[in-house]
Amino acid sequence: MNEHIEKKDEKVNFNANELIYSKNWETYRDDEYFEYRKNWSKYPQDRYVSDFPLHLDIETTDLCNLKCPMCSRTIMDQGDDNIIKSKMITKDEYIDIIDQAVKYGVKSIKLQYLGEPLMHKDIIFQVEYAKKQGIIDVMLNTNAVLLDEKMSRNLLNAGIDKLFISFDAVNPK
Repeated sequence: MNEHIEKKDEKVNFNANELIYSKNWETYRDDEYFEYRKNWSKYPQDRYVSDFPLHLDIETTDLCNLKCPMCSRTIMDQGDDNIIKSKMITKDEYIDIIDQAVKYGVKSIKLQYLGEPLMHKDIIFQVEYAKKQGIIDVMLNTNAVLLDEKMSRNLLNAGIDKLFISFDAVNPK
């Protein structure tokens, strides 16, 4: 096994495969990050409900560049009655959400739900604005089709904390 890949001992979903290349980046995080991560685990275990969530999922766009047969977005988009009217969150809407989130103590955001976040024209601004406003952990899921070298560098320069590449297949190969 590659020396940079950490073995994940916990098994939550036996059908999923996850490779963690390195967690060394966490050694550069401050105490506030580790406090938030402690609460991320502790709150559900203790069945504690805080006054406001630690984390928000923000659907920045419902557009997607794939039509995966198992995806609920693809299924919702089938047939005349269920056509998704594709939208993108505006800069003003996004700023308002982030400003409110910071005001109430949100520590983490994920810029994705059913859509492909890299299709949003403002994705770099979104990451950068959240980081500048004080969101500790900015992440997104992507199918990585649009993740070229330029997009990768722009996301890193904007301050992205975590980027998950997700895809489904019939078998691990």
